[in-house]
Amino acid sequence: MLHCDRCVFWHQLGDRFGLCRRVAPVPRERAETIAHWPMTGPHEGCGDGVTLEAPSAGRVRCGDCAFWRTTRAGGMTPRNRGDEHAAWWNAAGLCTRHAPHPSPDAGNRGFWCATNRNDGCGEGQAATPTA
Repeated sequence: MLHCDRCVFWHQLGDRFGLCRRVAPVPRERAETIAHWPMTGPHEGCGDGVTLEAPSAGRVRCGDCAFWRTTRAGGMTPRNRGDEHAAWWNAAGLCTRHAPHPSPDAGNRGFWCATNRNDGCGEGQAATPTA
């Protein structure tokens, strides 16, 4: 088990907590849902972590990820801003890394979560430049 404070996917917020950004957000049943990564302590850990010293491991920034979608102008204009301010939404897009999961409800919709271009996770894939 690798402790969170030794993991490349951990985003430290202070002395006592940080965010585990190992896994990309999964689609939800409600539109314009903001992704929130789980908080963990520095001495917690798991078997999915990757040590800071690993040569090519790391988090891919949402803005650089092949699975991230935003408007041509950049950003999003949601009906309900949720718990984020307008400036955050101006740099937001949708994480399409995972497909929507099946539901027991017929006709259920799947919506991808909003992330900021400066967020990132361990399941991202660097986008290749288009010619």
